[in-house]
Amino acid sequence: MNELTPEREQDIRTRRGHIVDAPWGSRGDGEGGNTVQAGAYITPTEGFASSGDVAHIVARTPEQSYRRASFIARAPHDIDDLLTEIDRLRAQLADKQDRLDHLHRNSLPDLRREIDFQRDSKKRWRNRAETAEQRLHDAAMTRTWTNEDGKKFVFVEDIAPALLGRKTAEAGEQL
Repeated sequence: MNELTPEREQDIRTRRGHIVDAPWGSRGDGEGGNTVQAGAYITPTEGFASSGDVAHIVARTPEQSYRRASFIARAPHDIDDLLTEIDRLRAQLADKQDRLDHLHRNSLPDLRREIDFQRDSKKRWRNRAETAEQRLHDAAMTRTWTNEDGKKFVFVEDIAPALLGRKTAEAGEQL
């Protein structure tokens, strides 16, 4: 199939524009042939009439002749329908392209910002988890005491700085 280039399409539209005596019709000649006629119309007194013959179609069988003549007679109207459909589909494609361009312009930057925010949020939570692990470790390393019955305990003053992430008075470092 040949590509429908803009030039080829314009040629088709120009040729179709030259056919001003449509609609066309066809009628059998009684001998197996059919005549395609321009400006076909039906009158109350004469029946089928036209403004002139376009082509006389003869085929191997009357059925083939009729089908070919019907195809040719219908061609101007069919071409109009196809060109109208091409225009409709192009408009629909242009609308969809406009929507896609709008999404690219407006949604992609928003999505990128959200991805960056989530990435930064993940870093913040990782840092918080690492800090919590360090505090837990420091709390676990707090000096324990043993009372008279052998149970171990810690003083709140010893463990609080580790749990709260405050500096201890002795070490002067961040726990």
